[in-house]
Amino acid sequence: MVQMTMEKSIEAVTPCAKGKPQEDPLLALITNLLETLATAEPPGLETGLQEEACKKLQKLARTSSENKDLIGKLGGIDAILRTMKSNAKKGKVQASPISALEDIAERHARNSKALLKLGGVQTVLQAMTQHLSDPEVQLTGCRVLQNASMVSSQAQELVVSLGGMEAIVAAMSAHLANACLQEAGCKALKEFAAYSSTNQEKIASIGGLPVVLRAMETHMAVARLQEFACGVLRNMCSCNAEYQECVAARQGIELVLRAMQSHPEVVNVQWAGCWALFCLGVHNPENQKEVVARGGVEAVVKAMDLHRAEAKVQESGCWALKDLSDHAAAANQKAFSGVIQSVLRAMEKHPKASKVHAAANCTLRRLASKDTEGWVKASILGRCGRMGQSVTRRALTAIQEE
Repeated sequence: MVQMTMEKSIEAVTPCAKGKPQEDPLLALITNLLETLATAEPPGLETGLQEEACKKLQKLARTSSENKDLIGKLGGIDAILRTMKSNAKKGKVQASPISALEDIAERHARNSKALLKLGGVQTVLQAMTQHLSDPEVQLTGCRVLQNASMVSSQAQELVVSLGGMEAIVAAMSAHLANACLQEAGCKALKEFAAYSSTNQEKIASIGGLPVVLRAMETHMAVARLQEFACGVLRNMCSCNAEYQECVAARQGIELVLRAMQSHPEVVNVQWAGCWALFCLGVHNPENQKEVVARGGVEAVVKAMDLHRAEAKVQESGCWALKDLSDHAAAANQKAFSGVIQSVLRAMEKHPKASKVHAAANCTLRRLASKDTEGWVKASILGRCGRMGQSVTRRALTAIQEE
């Protein structure tokens, strides 16, 4: 198909060499597909024309953002939703239209807003409820709900109020073996749980934490799932003792460490794992002890060593080590020394990264408070040549503030 720019696509006709109007092929195609959606299908048709039209619209949307623009401007969102509502009355499967909605609205603000305005969330939720046994409907439904909730805080509130989180947890519970669905569900719950104590309480009350932990255990080999699941634990457990205990009681600490051990080269898993360990242990000495006893200090140090160039891993690693350092010091001097060196290497590698230095300074202060032999100061001075005078001064200032 000839790719058309948006400016050309919105023109229905253009003059040709012989002076006759020539129809824009892309515009004609989309118009015909939308007309197909609006046309009732003959009874008993096995391969539905509407389903084929949805698949073609989905393919066009995946091709370019300009195609998404044109589909949206021609009323594609409304046409698909009308088709879904009509099919719902007939009990027909909704996988194709929901998949089309996902691709037409994904990362497209105008189409996402249209989806919300036209009642798309309600229609998708109805389809998910009606077809709980269909993994494709549940998978695409989870993605549509997550995408819609990212439009604005008001959009997220709407999705939540209509039962979006319950639908996602139900989908994950019904299809534990489907790795793609579990990944999509974890990603959605991570976003819902971020910066919202109300959503966190809702997720906990509907059994979201056990569902996420089961997903982690069942699909340990799927890196992105582990990343998103660790993100859920981070957002849920930060400064919440009840959720920390819930996760720890269900082997959540072990699962996070297994995820990090299973994907040592995946930056995002190491980054998310370090944050999860920090949030599971913050203000919780018992969980901190368990993390240390299960090799958490070694896991964090290894993540930082393998990904020294990644500032976000160094930052999350330093925060994790801050709370674990008390127990590391009690365990053995070698572990204590290893923590000091990892923090100083982070500062050395990222001299201008303010977030890394903020985390490192806090960790150095904590380490210095437990140091009766002067190891922290000696280590800082020992690395002066590598770190440079500026970084060294900042490190010394941090421990003197203790």
